[in-house]
Amino acid sequence: MSEIKFNKSNLLEPLLDKSYKYGIDGICRYGLAVFLHLSDMCNFTYSFTLNNKWGVQLNNGTWNGMIGQLQLRQTEVGLAPYKYDVQATKAIDYVTTINTFRSCFTFLQTKMFGTNKALIRPLDYSVWACLLIITIAAVLMFRLVASYEGDTMYNDNLGGSVLIVIAAFTQQGLPDSDEKASTRLIYLSLLIISFFTVTYYNTAILNGLLLKAPNAIHNIEQLLESELEMGLLDRPLLREALRKNNTITKEVRKKLMLGEPSEHVYSSIVESVHRIKNGQFALFTKDEEVYAELLNQLSDAEVCTLSEVQVSNPFHVGALAVDDSPYKEIFSRKFTLMKERGVLDRQQQYWREQKPECHWRQDPLIVSTGPLALAFLILIVGMAATPFVLMLEMSIHKINRIKSIAPVKPFGKTD
Repeated sequence: MSEIKFNKSNLLEPLLDKSYKYGIDGICRYGLAVFLHLSDMCNFTYSFTLNNKWGVQLNNGTWNGMIGQLQLRQTEVGLAPYKYDVQATKAIDYVTTINTFRSCFTFLQTKMFGTNKALIRPLDYSVWACLLIITIAAVLMFRLVASYEGDTMYNDNLGGSVLIVIAAFTQQGLPDSDEKASTRLIYLSLLIISFFTVTYYNTAILNGLLLKAPNAIHNIEQLLESELEMGLLDRPLLREALRKNNTITKEVRKKLMLGEPSEHVYSSIVESVHRIKNGQFALFTKDEEVYAELLNQLSDAEVCTLSEVQVSNPFHVGALAVDDSPYKEIFSRKFTLMKERGVLDRQQQYWREQKPECHWRQDPLIVSTGPLALAFLILIVGMAATPFVLMLEMSIHKINRIKSIAPVKPFGKTD
């Protein structure tokens, strides 16, 4: 067992009760249930030795954990299924396959209003670039026709031209003279482009608020290209999976900014699911191990956006025994018999957690400060810059007023 803390006095009855520590250490408890059924078939009893980890190979070639106990022959059978490992076969023996292990990244699909880029994402970056170019061009055209237009209310300087263009894009508008056809043509072109842009922008915002967003991430490549952070559940098999040097695991380690997985990137189930719920986080885990906690923390709508992406194909895990065990052939035959009679399938259905089902409903939308960060930033910058601009304008106005006053000649002095 890796999560449940126990001793020999509270071993069997609680662990065989699925409601006890629901969803925790399911694969280990499955192995325990199968081996207890095996003991009933063969009419023998166990003398239990406890350990809280499968085991890893040390620098001196020995193993710790459950595999280390088997290597030292402190115990004869390992009840927790473990994957086939070439190095481990030099110290222990495998009886037979009794389960499969599937690792994947679990995460919530990204939301339009989940980040501080929510007000930018409805339009592509190329569209924003085009709008910036159009804004600059419109301001220059307004300055060009201003000298021929005569008296204008707002288009009297560069700042006024910028204000008119921004007002057009925000669908606010400002009164101004348009006696010349050239000025009217600029206004007409600007209003048309701003109308279509704002229509599509508002539609995208509305869809993001009301409609269920399609899944944007379908495979590991898209996950690596996304902005989601990555983390790992604290499990030996998962650590081992990322020590492979294929292209995918190299990219995963690169995104984790690690050459090799280390202790500080791992977290517990509760902490990891909490980070998944907060969004922008993908957890590398054994699929079923977090299902129970996901049901505890996620809402119905969040469950419907829950996605999984496999890193590699599932692999088999089997029962372990000491090297050259006299029980290997007997156990292998009994496991085959249990498979034929459906005992293994029944135990798997009982202990294997299923992915939470989606019962779709629309949660009340609560927009936090994150999605509106850009709007607040513009407001704060504008309010903070106002006093400095005011002082600059007052200084310029004072200088111009002094220059406009004619010098007073001394009394009685003539030219």
